[in-house]
Amino acid sequence: LNRPGRQYNLAIALLLDVTLLSLRGLSALPLVRSPALRAQVLSDLALPQQQVLVEPFVFLLLPLVLMAWAYGRRGALYGWAWAAVLHVGVGIMTEGPNVPLTALLFSSLVRLTILAVIPLLVSILAERERLTLAELEQAHRRLQRHATTVEQLAVSRERNRLARDLHDTLAHTLAALTVHLGALR
Repeated sequence: LNRPGRQYNLAIALLLDVTLLSLRGLSALPLVRSPALRAQVLSDLALPQQQVLVEPFVFLLLPLVLMAWAYGRRGALYGWAWAAVLHVGVGIMTEGPNVPLTALLFSSLVRLTILAVIPLLVSILAERERLTLAELEQAHRRLQRHATTVEQLAVSRERNRLARDLHDTLAHTLAALTVHLGALR
């Protein structure tokens, strides 16, 4: 993602995925709210009448969540706007011109809210995770500097101790030699 020229590949792939999911929903007509047409689709698919097809907006969440995670709030907003346009557009196409736009928007309000809120929450959590990771990396660098300082201090203390021992031992030995040489004279 960070390579030049490739930073938008994920966003383009996810937007294409959202578009294809919406178009697939249009071809399979799972958004159809007309009971007669839904019964016809179910009978064509040989599914029992009680079985409920999964709405495609649920599958729109995955690419929207990925966009929110990868691109933050801006990705969540752009992805939601694209998914909302596609969702409402497919709804208009499947319902036909006889359903008022306000009725379609009202019936899609819960779905559109879910498509907005979940990616927004994911983007907030991803941002917090990135901040926490940055803080951990900074703490790790400080800890490494501290460990290096402690190691240098330990080496310096050991050198000082050896220097004192050598100085004390050498000074004592030289003093003893001076006394012995004086006694020999």
